[in-house]
Amino acid sequence: MTFEDLPGNVVDQAKNCLIDLVGTALAGSATEIGRLVREHADSCPSSNESTILATGRKTNALDAAFCNGIVGHVLELDDGNRFAMGHPGVVTIPAALATAEKVGATGKDLILAIVCGYEVFGRLGRAMNPSHFNRGFHTTGTLGAMAASVAASKILALDEKKMLNAFGIAGSMAAGISEFLSDGSMTKQIHAGRAAQNGVHSAQLAMQGFTGPHTVLEGKHGFFKALADSFDTNKVTEKLGTDHQISSTYFKRHASCRHSHAAVDATLEILREKLDPQTINEVSVKTYSAAYDYTNINAVSTPLSAKMSMAYCIAVTILQGRAGPQEFTEEAIQDKKTHQLMGKVKMSIDKELDRLVPEKRGAIVEIMTDTGRFSSRVDLPKGEPENPLTKGEFEEKFRALASTSLTQKEIEEVLKMVSELERLSDIDDLTRFFR
Repeated sequence: MTFEDLPGNVVDQAKNCLIDLVGTALAGSATEIGRLVREHADSCPSSNESTILATGRKTNALDAAFCNGIVGHVLELDDGNRFAMGHPGVVTIPAALATAEKVGATGKDLILAIVCGYEVFGRLGRAMNPSHFNRGFHTTGTLGAMAASVAASKILALDEKKMLNAFGIAGSMAAGISEFLSDGSMTKQIHAGRAAQNGVHSAQLAMQGFTGPHTVLEGKHGFFKALADSFDTNKVTEKLGTDHQISSTYFKRHASCRHSHAAVDATLEILREKLDPQTINEVSVKTYSAAYDYTNINAVSTPLSAKMSMAYCIAVTILQGRAGPQEFTEEAIQDKKTHQLMGKVKMSIDKELDRLVPEKRGAIVEIMTDTGRFSSRVDLPKGEPENPLTKGEFEEKFRALASTSLTQKEIEEVLKMVSELERLSDIDDLTRFFR
């Protein structure tokens, strides 16, 4: 695949993905996990290769990809693919950006690498899920390493044999389990950083001559058989070259697990009735199985556990009218009123909604109050390709997130530069804004 092969709408989508991830990562750098990443960055060797976002530092491409992947996933505002059941941007873009900066790649090179990374993530995810996901793997970490290896390989202009080797190496590096759900620990974010780093490392090793199995996916002991109970290899190449996976990307407007978004959107619809939270007796959330399994969490003790808890997300939305980054801080999750309201939120699996997955991932919310019953159903949350953010909403999100580290003038310059990314001769002209 070359840049000239890409339709205009695919190029535009790659730009959207880039600006969305950068804004999310810049804001993520201002969090507690961002502080830990900055401390880790201080131990990384100084180098002129690649930028660690919002630190004022450059290091080698491996460590930059690692750090940027972590901060890109902190706020749970990074993009995703509902068919692949994971987050392609937070692994693909840090790998591509760090490698592009290291070698002085062009804007066209970066766009192509992003598209290819999303392609791999989306196709492997469609082929392996829901089996891979249901076995407890965190797809962002596992499929992410494969996607990142291809993105970095495209930047390095590896030939077919070396790219196959990079892909094979990445298959042995791919990892990530979802046990973070048990206590809201930080491994979820580490998965993103490690996948991005492993992708870069795989490409670099392959460029140096290291080999990996060319049957890494379909082999007797390959990725598919090791990591999924059932899979469909036809989905790996079906409509390849015409059905671009990056077009299936969703963008978030709530800082929580995507499985909660349909319910949050439905709650916001109900809130137009100006309900008094003190009159609420019960909140019923009916949704699909994966959302129930992933978000039926009532013990909230960390920001991540709050983001993964449907009860918390609904309660805080009712009380605050939103579920943004400020609703999931260490201070916010201690709010007693939110915890009291959480006890009134009841989740259940709806068979009809279950049958619609993955084409639709919806929720039905009913709020019972002293004065009546209020209900709303959302089949596709805001930000899905079929229900997209407007250009204004998209840019508003970036401006709000990027303002944590960029001036208003810098924000507008970045937006303009990314809108004309294919004209950029050296990606360093863009990354200099992010130090």
